[in-house]
Amino acid sequence: MLSAGGLLATLWPLLSAMQPDAETQARQQIFSTGRLAETGQAQLTFQGTPVLIFRRSPAELEALTKAAPADPSHRAQRPGIMVVSARCPSDACTVVRNEGYTGTFLRCPCCASTFDLAGRRTAGRAQRDLDIPPYRFLSDFEIEIGQR
Repeated sequence: MLSAGGLLATLWPLLSAMQPDAETQARQQIFSTGRLAETGQAQLTFQGTPVLIFRRSPAELEALTKAAPADPSHRAQRPGIMVVSARCPSDACTVVRNEGYTGTFLRCPCCASTFDLAGRRTAGRAQRDLDIPPYRFLSDFEIEIGQR
């Protein structure tokens, strides 16, 4: 009969083999949506790239629908939460969320390019939209960034 220690020693190689390897873990990051206030945001770094995660209010979603009615998803898996690269495609500066007379938008402080809350380019030197990193919802409260 095996003792608990003997059983653990016997099963440990099997159990550790079932875990993702270090390279896979480095390619993914778990984010808890509980860190977001009602219309708050969080910024994290994933593989050297800043990533913004923020809630979009019903009024902000309505404004996006008016701007691009053919795109009801607004580039997000869940309309109320946006995950977007915060690196400006023009000069690699980190975009920030701003309030202006036209509403809330993302803006590059270096080149003044602006993006809507779906990360779509609206003005400025940037030639394309902000990137959407690979991600998926593990639950209502957790997002895995780096896997799709």
